[in-house]
Amino acid sequence: MLFHIFPLENEGSLAKRKNALVCKGKIVEIAQSLNLGQFIIMSAGEKACGGKENLNNLENALEALIGAIYIDGGIQPAKEFILQHWESSARCMPFPPQDAKTKLQEWAQTQELSTPYYCVINKSGSDHCPVFTVEVSLSHYGTATATGNSKKSAEQKAAELMLKKIYKQT
Repeated sequence: MLFHIFPLENEGSLAKRKNALVCKGKIVEIAQSLNLGQFIIMSAGEKACGGKENLNNLENALEALIGAIYIDGGIQPAKEFILQHWESSARCMPFPPQDAKTKLQEWAQTQELSTPYYCVINKSGSDHCPVFTVEVSLSHYGTATATGNSKKSAEQKAAELMLKKIYKQT
């Protein structure tokens, strides 16, 4: 799909676009647009804790739906479903998106600095609802700390804070 929409883009740009289309946020957005939460069967306890709106559950439900379409009808119906729900998002991307961690790493490389280092400094909450605290450190710029419901989310937020810190200093 991306090769046809953006035939002149290089592999790196296409990879960034693909990552944006398959990231958790986009999958959840599509699951919500389909109201998939209402079709998820779960225990009363999970339902009472907001399980039908839980982002992980919505992500898993959409992935399961695509798998079921594939098993039931084969590759063509699965491809049609994916194109129907993702192609408009792909066409609306004016530039390849870039997440904060990638921006920070690429900026550090242009400045000939070492690669940003991410460290989980705390994990709290239950196994069902963890909260990660991550610190990113970068030579000459110190550290930035953020929390999130996943390591990846906390790392992204920490990278965003580090970028803001850098922009203030330059």
